[in-house]
Amino acid sequence: MIIFFSQVFRCWIIYGRQYLIILPSLTLFLVDLAMAAKLTEIHANPHVTANMNMIAPWWLSFLALTAAQNTLTTCTSLFD
Repeated sequence: MIIFFSQVFRCWIIYGRQYLIILPSLTLFLVDLAMAAKLTEIHANPHVTANMNMIAPWWLSFLALTAAQNTLTTCTSLFD
C-alpha cells in the first residue's frame, strides 16, 4: 500500500502539485485501502469459514482496484 501511495505522491509532485491530476488515482487508493480493511476483517473473523464464494468477490475487487490505480498513476506520470 505504501508503494501505491508513493506513486500518487510522485505524480502529484511531477504535475506541480495539482490536485485535479491525482484525484482519480487518490480516490482509487482510498477505496483500495477500504477493500484491504474489509479483507482483513473477513480473514481475522474466527466465525467465517474459508468459503471461496464469500471471499473471492472481495479479492477480485481488491486486485482490480489495485491494477486500475497502478495503471492510471503510471500512465499519468509517463506524460510528464
